[in-house]
Amino acid sequence: MSERPLPRSLRAAVVAAVAAHAALAQTPHPAPQRPFDIATQMRLRSVVDIALSPDARQVAFVVDSVDAVGDRHVRRLRVRDAGATPPAPTAPEWAANGDQPRWSPDSRSLAFVADCDGAPQLWIATLPDASRCITHFPGGVQDAAWASDGVRIAVLATDVSPAPSATARVITEARSGPATHLYIVSVADGVVRRLTNGPFTIDELSWAPDGSAIAVSIRVDSGTGSELLNSDLAVVRVADGAVRMLVQRPGMDATPRWSPD
Repeated sequence: MSERPLPRSLRAAVVAAVAAHAALAQTPHPAPQRPFDIATQMRLRSVVDIALSPDARQVAFVVDSVDAVGDRHVRRLRVRDAGATPPAPTAPEWAANGDQPRWSPDSRSLAFVADCDGAPQLWIATLPDASRCITHFPGGVQDAAWASDGVRIAVLATDVSPAPSATARVITEARSGPATHLYIVSVADGVVRRLTNGPFTIDELSWAPDGSAIAVSIRVDSGTGSELLNSDLAVVRVADGAVRMLVQRPGMDATPRWSPD
């Protein structure tokens, strides 16, 4: 009994299947993927703060990474040419732990917060020259903003809490911690002038375009800790530090911003 030949279409399908199998056998298997575990997460880096210079030519940014051995976050401040592809560095990495970059109005200087004598302080860098620390607040600097004249910087600095008594104490009130107050710093010589004082904390600031006042977010010390969830808006007069409340109501009022006029 003679064998019947396969139909042409079936023969073609068989040949294609054999060829595909041979090609698959020669294809290297992909390497097993590494699981996204804690060690991998610790190696990730992220950009946490970006500041474009007023002339739009340079961008300063902060890269946050984790030092697993030291059990801490490391924030490195970098500056790049905003027009380069890929962006090219325009200054050396002179601030190993720089944070909160703030450009001067003329785009020539960069203010930032970094460690100085064991506390976060305000630094000024005139790119591409070396930077200098211009404040020495015992409690450290929390934030800063340039005035439109480019010669003054408003700074939020934390007061130092008194040393605890060695004798036993009875806790009768709750507080949110040391207060943060508003200061004016001269860029040229670092001379400091305190603007606010009292049982309240200032969290945010925004210069008026004419440099005569600073809008702030303010939390009044209640003695119960409720100020952690309650903030108001106020304006501080730069000439004498007088505080004028703008918004007072329960809840959080924050992020004050002036209009251009």
